[in-house]
Amino acid sequence: MESGKTQAEGGRQTLICLPLFVICGVGVSIITLDIIPTWCYYEVNSSHKSILLKGVTVADTSTLTKKFQKEMNAGIASLVLLSVLDNNRKPMYGYQIAKLLEGYSGDASFMKQGALYPVLHSLENSGLLESKVEPSVSGPPRRYYAITSEGRETVSIWQGVWKQMKSFVDKAIKGA
Repeated sequence: MESGKTQAEGGRQTLICLPLFVICGVGVSIITLDIIPTWCYYEVNSSHKSILLKGVTVADTSTLTKKFQKEMNAGIASLVLLSVLDNNRKPMYGYQIAKLLEGYSGDASFMKQGALYPVLHSLENSGLLESKVEPSVSGPPRRYYAITSEGRETVSIWQGVWKQMKSFVDKAIKGA
């Protein structure tokens, strides 16, 4: 059946989104995950419920998947934040970083803004970032973060580790 066609299933009308998936709802929001889903579907011939995000990213709503997503985010948040500040080359404040990351992720948000601040503070306490508070003409003072020379050395090493890890995971997933 082509994408966009409907068929009856269990007395309900369902929309076939992809050859393997059946859409069952719209506008689902998962607050505990760091992603915002937009479609709910079940795999054909399965009761396994998953979420289809705008685009092609898929998130499972099971407890194990939520835990996996949280652990993945915790593991890469420091790398992402150091990389953003290293690439930007000028100090940035938290909301500015969050908006930039939102632009990278498109319609799927992988890091909540509130989750950035503890990581930024941890990186600062580790000597990888430094910060200073400056007044703002449009609101309260802002804390600007900048990467230190130790942070630049560290992010370079971590990016190498990430490339190796990504290659390993990609091979394991593909079975190659």
